[in-house]
Amino acid sequence: MSVLNKMTGAYRSIETYYDVATIKRRLGEKDAPVTLTLAMLKPNRYLMELKGDFMNTVVTSDGTTLTAIRPDKKAYSKTKAPLQVLKAGFLSGIDVPSPGARIITALLESNIRDTELGAAIANAKVTGPHAFGTKQAYVLNFPYTRDLKRVFT
Repeated sequence: MSVLNKMTGAYRSIETYYDVATIKRRLGEKDAPVTLTLAMLKPNRYLMELKGDFMNTVVTSDGTTLTAIRPDKKAYSKTKAPLQVLKAGFLSGIDVPSPGARIITALLESNIRDTELGAAIANAKVTGPHAFGTKQAYVLNFPYTRDLKRVFT
């Protein structure tokens, strides 16, 4: 719970966020990397973009419209954008195949404590610190099942 509290506190005051990450994964014998771009600008701008084999997903809010596109599943939705990032639920009802995008989005929205995912993280086994490049990092181990992917529904 202490780690979840520190994570929540660190993200609560962020006004802007931008990160690009590469997710390494394998589909059978084939490497299938995915690029994740996640950006947020308060009060209500948001972008989550996954690009890769079988994971193409874009969720965007320009402050007026919230749009979600999953070309691989032929899914598209468009609705009025939330007025603010806090408690917004940008990924509500969207099957996002990236645990990292879900966790960071919930932290930016300050609603991770209200979800099953937050409960799983609060009960995570924490080990470390471990060497992470030139820095130190703690590792959280918790079950991430298909049910937790739908924490905002």
